[in-house]
Amino acid sequence: MNSLSLTHRNDCLVDEFLHDNMLELICAVFLDPLFIIQSLSLVNQRMLQVASRSLKKLELCCRNLQNLDLESLLRKYHNIEVLDLKFCQGKLTRLSVFPCLKLSSCLVEINLRGVFLDDKALGGLEVMTQLQKINISRKSKVQAMEISSKALTSFFDKMKQLVSVNLSWNLNVTDDCIGVIASRACDLEVISLECCKQLTNQTLQFLSGLKMKSISMLGCPKISSIGLLTIKNCASLRELDFSHCPLLTNTDLQSICSLPNLEKISVRHCPQISVIVELQTHYMIPGKIVFDSS
Repeated sequence: MNSLSLTHRNDCLVDEFLHDNMLELICAVFLDPLFIIQSLSLVNQRMLQVASRSLKKLELCCRNLQNLDLESLLRKYHNIEVLDLKFCQGKLTRLSVFPCLKLSSCLVEINLRGVFLDDKALGGLEVMTQLQKINISRKSKVQAMEISSKALTSFFDKMKQLVSVNLSWNLNVTDDCIGVIASRACDLEVISLECCKQLTNQTLQFLSGLKMKSISMLGCPKISSIGLLTIKNCASLRELDFSHCPLLTNTDLQSICSLPNLEKISVRHCPQISVIVELQTHYMIPGKIVFDSS
């Protein structure tokens, strides 16, 4: 048993499955977070101590999660390495509480997709310099403007261990911010910048110096042939997504097909790229590249 899904209000289940091998705690979307805390408090002291040492991943998709609820959980389970809070829609308005929760020395992955974030909240996470994966993608137009370019640049200036970054739908992301990420996170492999509309070819220039495996710039309308030429020698690339990039042409597509490890290119809704050229390029290297042009 290496995971526990709390989907019913049954204290016996909690007591039965909370043991030495427990690594994940998965809470269903409809679960009342207060009940989570109350249920776990009923577990006997020995098992609580075991869980506080062994629990490594905490995934909470709770619509009404509050700051105090989260703080209570994290104080009990302070060895969490992976914290997933995506789409938690409660009053998580003071994420600056994180640094005081003994997480700064062990947390390596955090997912804050769709969670309220502003400059102050993001600044509260700057002490977590050991982070390897972070997702702060937004889910609405309102959220897309919450974090300033200055705050993003300041945050990533301190993150040197990152291998995966998702900044999709952060409309204030600039080339300078990506330049800071590329200069600090030398081991970066995966980046998602979907609908970051300010980004230009300079972003690809910054990323070309890294051993990237996946780059997604769907919906970045300023990307052109100049940008693709900067990554044509990035041998480590496996996946590329340039869908909804209207400036890309047939020639641009062909220019990057020689990448030795490339497995997939997505160019959906690129009006200047014809289906015929996609098919021709595909059959030139059969079975190696899958074109998604639907």
